[in-house]
Amino acid sequence: MSTRTQNRSKTVAKVALISLIGTGVALLANAKNISAKLADEHNVKTLQPQTIKGAVNKTVEVFSLMTPQGQQYHVYDPESIIDELAKQRGIYSHYYQMDRVCIKGLISKVGSYGHLGQFERQLTVTGRCD
Repeated sequence: MSTRTQNRSKTVAKVALISLIGTGVALLANAKNISAKLADEHNVKTLQPQTIKGAVNKTVEVFSLMTPQGQQYHVYDPESIIDELAKQRGIYSHYYQMDRVCIKGLISKVGSYGHLGQFERQLTVTGRCD
């Protein structure tokens, strides 16, 4: 195969990949718009602290909480409440997984949160469960 043909094949592959990425982004944007509309129709309370239970995952790029029902939140913990809870449980690493976490926090409106906007909602930690 000639160099020219190889370059053409690479160019066609790149254009196809860019088209697929554009289609994926459009589909994600549409899904988030639908989620926002449904949340507004169901009067989701976001301004009152909620008690949230679940499992926390903290890595280099992700700080998240997943509830037993499967709802995932990006975690914003400005006062390091979850890190303190981890230390009380004997976890001293910067990155960890921890089950049976109960915290209070504010749930954001639908949007793009966390690394690369991969979470639909954010949980701002305001305290621990009593």
